[in-house]
Parts: sequence; structure tokens; C-alpha cells
Amino acid sequence: MEKIHNPEIIGSAKIIEIVDNRIFKAALPNGKIIHAHFAESELLESKIEVGDTVRVKMNPFDFSRGRIVSD
Repeated sequence: MEKIHNPEIIGSAKIIEIVDNRIFKAALPNGKIIHAHFAESELLESKIEVGDTVRVKMNPFDFSRGRIVSD
């Protein structure tokens, strides 16, 4: 059986709340609120504050969370 490849969707989001040192609430351009997080390797390198705009990768089957990626 052939495996179906599901590409991730990349978009921008604005940080609206810091939940803890790794999880953030972010608003997509359409107004949807998601939980955004860093990949483990990027956690120590980045400093995010409320109001920052970030790029997020989301799974096409779950738009409730995304991974923050660098440009």
C-alpha cells in the first residue's frame, strides 16, 4: 500500500500569550487561535515575546497547534 504524503502548511501567526517557556497562544490571520511551540533544537536559540509575528508549520489535519519555525 502506498503511503500518502501530507505536506505541512506554513503560515504566519501573531503571539498573543505566553503559556510557559515553550508553549504560546498565537492568532492566525483568519482569527483562529492555536497553540504554537518550538522544536526542541530551536528552544534555546529563540526569544519570543507577545506581539511578535512568527512562522508556523501546521499539519493539514490539525489546525489547533503548530510548530514555530525560523525564516
